[in-house]
Amino acid sequence: MLSSKAKLSVVIILTVISMYLIYMLWNIQQRLPIIEQVDDIHFESVLNEDYTFQNEHLKVVAFIYTKCPDICPMTMYDLTFLQAKLKDEQIFGDRVQIVTITLDPEFDTADTLRKYASNFAIDSSGWFILRDSESETKIVANQFQMNYKKDENGFVTHSTKLYLVDAENKIRSVHDMNVAGKEVNLEEIMENIERLLDE
Repeated sequence: MLSSKAKLSVVIILTVISMYLIYMLWNIQQRLPIIEQVDDIHFESVLNEDYTFQNEHLKVVAFIYTKCPDICPMTMYDLTFLQAKLKDEQIFGDRVQIVTITLDPEFDTADTLRKYASNFAIDSSGWFILRDSESETKIVANQFQMNYKKDENGFVTHSTKLYLVDAENKIRSVHDMNVAGKEVNLEEIMENIERLLDE
């Protein structure tokens, strides 16, 4: 027979174990899913040195093109507000980067992209605007399941998604771009960034 003191010790130990298991289960449920693994990417960065995805930063990734009449420029403006939020949290550049990739490298030369970037309050210490060949762009877009097609007039129809990529190049969440004037859900993106930083 166990003494009262021994029984109490067993109850305490079982309680602690139960609380630990509940915490671990809750933590697992709170983790963002792994949607896709992205290969390392080496692209020309038009505002700074060439860019590689293999850099141990969280990344908010958007595909854009400079002739886009509505969704892309509105999304770019929204991303400048995200940039400000990241700066307020002191995680912009050092821990979290914004990456925009042109879907139209034939028209979007480095000079064209630099002029386009000048329309927005972009801080190149943590925001990277990338371009590469059409073939490489297609390979990368496919990894993100970013569907797009350029017509004979230079208009590109494309998916309207943003991607949150973790430090191991895994896509962890997908968000809507600014479609029909509905702003990007920056609060949701920030919440998911904080969840990834806590992993």
